[in-house]
Amino acid sequence: AKAPRKKPLKIAGSEEAPQPWVATFYSRGANPQSAKQRLAKELRLPSSAFRTGPLLTTPGCSVQHISLPRGLPQSLVGNLPSSLGKGLLEGTDPMVAVGRGGEPEDTGVVIRSRPASIASQKQRVRRPWRCEGHRYSVILRDLNIRQVESGEVDNRMQDLIDLGFVNSFDASSFGRAEVRRYEIGAALWTGQWDMAARLILTANRSAEGSMSEEAIKAFARGDLATGIELLPDRAEGMRNLAMQLLLGKKPLEALQSAMPVAVWGRYLSSVSKLAWNHAVVARLTKLPRRPLPGDLVWDGDSGETRHLRVDEVKKFEMSDLLMPLPRPSEYVPECLGRLDLERTLRDLSPKRDADAECFPLKVATLLPQARRMIAIPTDVSWDILEAKDGPMVPCDLENLGVKVSELSGADEATPTSASSSGRGPQTSPGIALRMRFTLPRTETPEALLCELVRAGPADFLEKLDRRDELF
Repeated sequence: AKAPRKKPLKIAGSEEAPQPWVATFYSRGANPQSAKQRLAKELRLPSSAFRTGPLLTTPGCSVQHISLPRGLPQSLVGNLPSSLGKGLLEGTDPMVAVGRGGEPEDTGVVIRSRPASIASQKQRVRRPWRCEGHRYSVILRDLNIRQVESGEVDNRMQDLIDLGFVNSFDASSFGRAEVRRYEIGAALWTGQWDMAARLILTANRSAEGSMSEEAIKAFARGDLATGIELLPDRAEGMRNLAMQLLLGKKPLEALQSAMPVAVWGRYLSSVSKLAWNHAVVARLTKLPRRPLPGDLVWDGDSGETRHLRVDEVKKFEMSDLLMPLPRPSEYVPECLGRLDLERTLRDLSPKRDADAECFPLKVATLLPQARRMIAIPTDVSWDILEAKDGPMVPCDLENLGVKVSELSGADEATPTSASSSGRGPQTSPGIALRMRFTLPRTETPEALLCELVRAGPADFLEKLDRRDELF
């Protein structure tokens, strides 16, 4: 009898695993979902194949990491579309810039556990790297020469290092449309579903010249059928919402079915953020700007917030104090700013909060428990130099081989200053402040700039469109 043939031993992990494909993409607006859909269409892949990482949103732009865990399809390896080779996806809104893909770097931190034997001494546990902050480079142009020479600019920068800045939520959190996000969020917060649906469909009332202008006018007239026909292709969520309302579904059911969970969170969190901003301003202006008994601080042992006691106020700084973030259908925690938080919520909508079961997300995960009132930047450096017409810090788009003139449509040889047009004598290019600093992920550079130039958040919305992105 023949001996049975032994099967070849297959060693686990001997086959070469597919390498993940990672990239960073930048998109106009604060809705990266539409940018991901554009990238998926360009690569001829479903959107569900992508995994997204940390998101950074600023007025008019969003930045996010994206990856394909199983790598690019074999048909695309070494044969990416020409638009991705250039780094720009143009032609439709929003414009998307994509960083070069590649293999993720091994950024794990090696941690040695306490050995129990000789064998265990060789064991290593890898902890995945987690982004704890962002590094910013900011250029502030057209400084006043007298303020620079008197040392006022240097003093302001030193104050930011020593005293920090009010850690307010930036204006992009509240939207740019005619109907603010917190107005829609207040209707959702209190269960006014019909009003919320109408506000969502007509939020961009001043969207003149946009593809959705006629559709919004039809929704404002109550003509849902016409509005559905006029909506652009990318507004699938709004089309679904209007269609379900047209078919006679209840507003709550239509909202739960048509509106993504991320959009629910965007509207509801804007109410909490607005109340938080008002409460922090009241705390810092009405009460002494120092730790007081009753302020909230973080207790690292219990992982919860607690009240500051009388005998320990001198041990804490203003940067240690927290203000709670209110959540729908939950009581506002007791603190020195509770009355101001409740007052803002009552002003937005005096009605009772909706039941938590009505929301398609857990309200406990909507926002953190509390947020620092005062933020202090780290690794701060700055210098004052002569301003140039072009970029003064390396731009991420330059790494993609894209010149600024290609985006703006301007000719590099064309001078940009008004004085070079021949109308008047040549003037100096001006003075600029170049600064670099690091902030945690939950804190924004807009708040730092507001403190630096003593300006309100609305001043940074001057040249942005008065409309929000569709969903």
